Amino acid sequence: MPPEGGRDVESGLVVEATPAGTRLTASSELTARSFRDRIVYPIGLRRMANLMKQQCEKEAGTHSRLAALGNRGLVLSFVALLSFWYLFGWKLGLLLSAAIVLHEAGHAAAMLVVGVGVRGIYLIPLFGGAVVPKTTYRTEGRLGFVALMGPGLSVIPTIGLLATFLATDDVDLREAVEVFAVVNAANLLPIYPFDGGLILNALIGSVSRKSALIAGWIGILTGLGLAIYLQSFLIGIPFLLFALQRYLTISRTIELERLSFAGGIALALASIATFVLYVFIIDMV
Repeated sequence: MPPEGGRDVESGLVVEATPAGTRLTASSELTARSFRDRIVYPIGLRRMANLMKQQCEKEAGTHSRLAALGNRGLVLSFVALLSFWYLFGWKLGLLLSAAIVLHEAGHAAAMLVVGVGVRGIYLIPLFGGAVVPKTTYRTEGRLGFVALMGPGLSVIPTIGLLATFLATDDVDLREAVEVFAVVNAANLLPIYPFDGGLILNALIGSVSRKSALIAGWIGILTGLGLAIYLQSFLIGIPFLLFALQRYLTISRTIELERLSFAGGIALALASIATFVLYVFIIDMV
């Protein structure tokens, strides 16, 4: 099937018997019309070939356990944990990792509730974490709900830590409360691709798809501007990657079913209330 725009494309699969086994070759030729094409289509073809290779190895019983660990993101998460230790020390690094994992677990729980499934939860070096869904969200309401439930469900352990700190006045507990509250409050800022930016994107996208795309780019440019102002590579590099990812996938983004007016108001109020609660917790400690 030709890609969008009716471009010339020729794809094929060739299966050959060789003395060493069976060789499968996947090929795809098309007329590239943009810089995006030259990146997106080769990556897509390599990914498809790698998935077929993994499946064949699994059925043949020759799939590497070490490769499976890498594919599940455990290696990436371990590297991320080391990066947090390097930046903040082992104690604060562990606290930050725990806050991120619980935050992402909230997203994962929401994904299971709305039926999109969970492919994996990963820590990302020098940045944070992410949960990858198995299927698309289909509606702006599902996207907004999943984005909100990361900081939303993290309210429970944060309040638990706060109550314990108020009862014991333990300095370590105070630091834990601050880390949990700051991580989740920062995620609710309306900057793409933070949770707050995704919620804003869902709200604006329910009114105007074009405006939502513009808001997303404003969020990314704001992050880049902050990185330049603070002269921080740690902030700038992730936002550069977000900009590249958004540029490469913008033509393949699926338009989601819009939120109702009542649903949009409920999502906005819940997001604001959650943010205010975290600010109140930070003020208390």
